[in-house]
Amino acid sequence: MAGTTASADDHADLFWALRGGGGGNFGVVTSFTFRTFPAIDRDVVNLVFSEDATGQAIVGWAEWQHAADRAMWSMVNITVGSGSGGCTIVLATPAGDGPKSASDLSTAIGVQPVSSASRTLDRIDFLHYFEGGAQATQPRAFVAGSDIIGDMTLAAADSIVAAASALPRDAGASTAVIESLSGAVSDVAPSDTAFPWRRQAACVQWYTETPTAATVQTANGWLASAHAAVQAHAVGGYVNYLEPDTPASRYFGDNLAKLDAIRQQYDPDGLMYSGM
Repeated sequence: MAGTTASADDHADLFWALRGGGGGNFGVVTSFTFRTFPAIDRDVVNLVFSEDATGQAIVGWAEWQHAADRAMWSMVNITVGSGSGGCTIVLATPAGDGPKSASDLSTAIGVQPVSSASRTLDRIDFLHYFEGGAQATQPRAFVAGSDIIGDMTLAAADSIVAAASALPRDAGASTAVIESLSGAVSDVAPSDTAFPWRRQAACVQWYTETPTAATVQTANGWLASAHAAVQAHAVGGYVNYLEPDTPASRYFGDNLAKLDAIRQQYDPDGLMYSGM
């Protein structure tokens, strides 16, 4: 529909679908209007936990983040290969709060980290830090996928660790990134946007680079085994990590029927082609 403006008050159904409905499904968005907020200096803290404490660290982190102040954000990285082991928890806090937040998190976990490093970054350096540095601009081949974890129990955490570690050592490095679905994500009801995973514990993003064609098959096998390892604890997937031969219901759950109806309304001839 040419010239359509989608908002909470104008074409609200299309606005609903665009909020978490995946790219390439409804049309071409030519402009956005954003509500902004002040940018501030922030602390970035890296806490490294040993391999034998990784499961406990994940569970303690999930509980701590769920109850943390909204000014805190964090994620867990489990990187396997190239001599790495254990996990790193990255905290982003208001400037000056990093060391205390790191201490509070370690106490909540019940295990002290192997190492802890904190630094204060201004808003531009903060953006550069999380964009991945100079190498982020280089094209890369990779295999990636995701799982939404319903409850972050110790069994769920241990299954994530086992899955991340399953890539053969000679196949390079793999990473599992765990991000909480608490905070502002859970302020919105699961049916209020197309993105349904707002009452679950966390999103796990599986990633491994495939510099040669020979590594692609190994990587796909690892991804399949990762899904199998966490299957008892997973309820779906994240649409930003589309995988071949995967039903759309895995990404949209109970919202799929409404999403499909809106797509049929706005693109009845299927002009917009999606990998789903």
